[in-house]
Parts: sequence; structure tokens; C-alpha cells
Amino acid sequence: MKIRLYESLIEVIIALGVGIPLILGGSLDTWRTVLTVAIVILVPLYVVTHELKKTYSDKFLWGYILGTICIVTFELMKGKKLCAYSNYETFYAGRQYLWILFAIPLYYEIIKGENFDKYLKRIVRIIIASLSLRTISWLCKSYLGITIFNSLLYEYGNSWSRGGKQRIDATALIGVLIPALYYLYKKYKKVSWQINRS
Repeated sequence: MKIRLYESLIEVIIALGVGIPLILGGSLDTWRTVLTVAIVILVPLYVVTHELKKTYSDKFLWGYILGTICIVTFELMKGKKLCAYSNYETFYAGRQYLWILFAIPLYYEIIKGENFDKYLKRIVRIIIASLSLRTISWLCKSYLGITIFNSLLYEYGNSWSRGGKQRIDATALIGVLIPALYYLYKKYKKVSWQINRS
């Protein structure tokens, strides 16, 4: 039950990260706040309920996270003092840097876990689902004049266009999709070939 809970939470956070909930409406800013809150809740919960065995390779992860947090905190405090930001404005400016904490459950649950391929397939499906929804929304608007998934289509506002056509973001995880698909294709194509040969 615990394992399935974290699997589901990680998938939900990834779906938030690639903007799938935008089909329900609401602004990008609102969903990014939801994403930040979800990560802030998940990570301490994950750390408390797991015995995270530290190895030499893990030291880089923790060092990178702590180093990033220290640098960002210093810059935020400096910006708050120079620009007279309120506590809310300071948090708002730095909230996306809290997403780095998501590396902890990703690393221990997926990369070091026993179900790497299973997780990777799910992540790939989530990214493809997001890209498919974005493509459908863009095609309907550009060639049929029909607006569907309004919040997804205008994720960055009405003025984000080129050549008279609305632009749409491919999400930050598009860089993960290509190597992930290549890895899965090479691995499972080889397995399938060996099974058929035998």
C-alpha cells in the first residue's frame, strides 16, 4: 500500500509538472502553486517513512540539493532586502526552486529502485498524453478555429504567438522523452528479438 501510494503521488506530481491539469481550467500560476505544495508535502513524508541508505553516489545528490538551497536562499534574502519584498513575494519568487526536492523521491524510488523500467514507461505515457492534448488543442485552434482546453492552449497568455498562430509549450520534460523512448526501444526490442529467436 505504501509503495503504491508513493508511485501514485510521484505520477500526480509529474502530471502537474507537464501541465495536464490545465485541461480542467485555472491558470498556470495556480497549478504551479499546487505543484509546489504537493512537493513540499511529499518529500518530508517520503524521507520520514523510508530508510534512505546513503552511498557514495548519494552524496552528490544531497550536496547538490543542499548547495542549491543555500545559494537560492541567500539570493532571495538579498533580493528581499534590496527590493523590500514581502514574505509572500519572496516565497513566490523562489517557489520553483523547491522543486529540486522532488529529486529525492525520484532518485530513491525510481533510479535506485527495482522498478525503473515500469516507472519510466509511466512517465513516458504521462509526457505523451500531455503532448497529445497540447497538439490537439493547437490544431483545433490553428486550423478549425475551435478553442478547446483553453488554459492549456493559452498557458503563457494570448500574446504568445508567431506568424499569426498561437504558440504552445512542449513542456520541460520533452528533453526526457526522447532518450527515454530510445532506451525502452533498444532494451525491449532486443528482448523481443531474443524471445522470438528462441
